[in-house]
Amino acid sequence: MKDYTKMICPNCKNGLTTTPDNIFHCAGCNATYPVQDGIPILLPNMESVDKEQDLMIEKEFYENMFSDVKGFDDGHCIVYGHERIYDFMEGVEKGSALEVGCGGGHHSVTLSKQGFQVTSIDISLNGLRAAKKLAKHEGQEIQFICGDIKRLPFADKEFDICFCSLILHHFKSLDNILKELSRVTKKHFIAFEVNALDPISYLRFNVMNPLFGVKNISKNQRALLPGELSRILANNGFRDIKIRYEDIHDNLGKAPDSMKAKMIMAYQNVMKLFPEKYSQNKFLLRATR
Repeated sequence: MKDYTKMICPNCKNGLTTTPDNIFHCAGCNATYPVQDGIPILLPNMESVDKEQDLMIEKEFYENMFSDVKGFDDGHCIVYGHERIYDFMEGVEKGSALEVGCGGGHHSVTLSKQGFQVTSIDISLNGLRAAKKLAKHEGQEIQFICGDIKRLPFADKEFDICFCSLILHHFKSLDNILKELSRVTKKHFIAFEVNALDPISYLRFNVMNPLFGVKNISKNQRALLPGELSRILANNGFRDIKIRYEDIHDNLGKAPDSMKAKMIMAYQNVMKLFPEKYSQNKFLLRATR
């Protein structure tokens, strides 16, 4: 059964109450938050200036992406290759898990099937609708919330595990976002991210995207340095930080005979001459408190 009683106001951190007309109310700052399609919408003022992320651009990008989702295997929802993160989590004890930036919900459903008690948050209501539909189809009880992960509507140390798959690279600076995610996390932090040490990933995300824009990438996105992520997590109380590098391209699985796939394989063959951290386009990170 979903339990919304533990949610707090993302602005002032006071507790929330529900009104008879199904609206969440904060007595602290008098803010109100509606519920649509059974999903609480706890978003901050979308007009506010944020130097770390253009929230309006991010929301519009993903609302459009998920607006035409028709089936459970729609291309927008496929997380090709990302299942390697579950092997990397082996040994993490089951408990409450927060997936931030859940999108279409495939990770949330998989984690729920593995025995985690999952709460999922995303900025896109269309994405959450698709995720909720998928969870119902798979018979999984998951709490879905529409909100901004920089201002989480949860109390301190609410979750045993924080699960982040391709979400942290949507922020220009990691310090504040990781401080907020660490605030609600008791034990484990799991991340899957784009590796800035890989030359092609760096060029695509950190050079071309800011200058010209890249198709299927929002303007906020950039590749991350694993060392930077590790350092900030350590500053927030995490230890035993493990990193594993992976080379994951969906073309190699979905369209192995395409010209793009052939170019990727040629590039991979060249990069085998270099250390792994420079030749792999993604990395997995696991940290413990």
